[in-house]
Amino acid sequence: MRWDAVGSRAVTALTKESIVAKYAELFKGVGLLEGKVHLETDPSVPLVQMPPRRLPVPIRDEVKRELDATCRDGIIEPVTGPSTWVSALLVVCKPNGKIRICIDPKPLNKALRRCNYMMGTIDDVLPQLAKAKVFSSMDVFRGF
Repeated sequence: MRWDAVGSRAVTALTKESIVAKYAELFKGVGLLEGKVHLETDPSVPLVQMPPRRLPVPIRDEVKRELDATCRDGIIEPVTGPSTWVSALLVVCKPNGKIRICIDPKPLNKALRRCNYMMGTIDDVLPQLAKAKVFSSMDVFRGF
């Protein structure tokens, strides 16, 4: 704890521990966003149902464990009915020997209708950050 410039009140120093303690709910889980995502496709683009790729026998159990874990964590969910679009599972071996599970969305990406969102330039954003005291980085250890 330290005193402000005037010496009239105590100010708690910003530390990682104090921020995590104060906003603990923000640091739990995988960072799931509320709501459903609705993707709109162009009906003139033909539907694609990619066939499954063959998995090497030595990694099948590890892929199953990873799929079960991501399902348990609420990152993915099983599809139990018919689906108009099917992307192929893509398994990549990381340098540390673990696997990363992705999909190959190339055909779907060609059909997606995208919303136009104009991103601000750095000159637009910097004034909004002038009084910011705390910055964070995003953990994308499962990103590809």
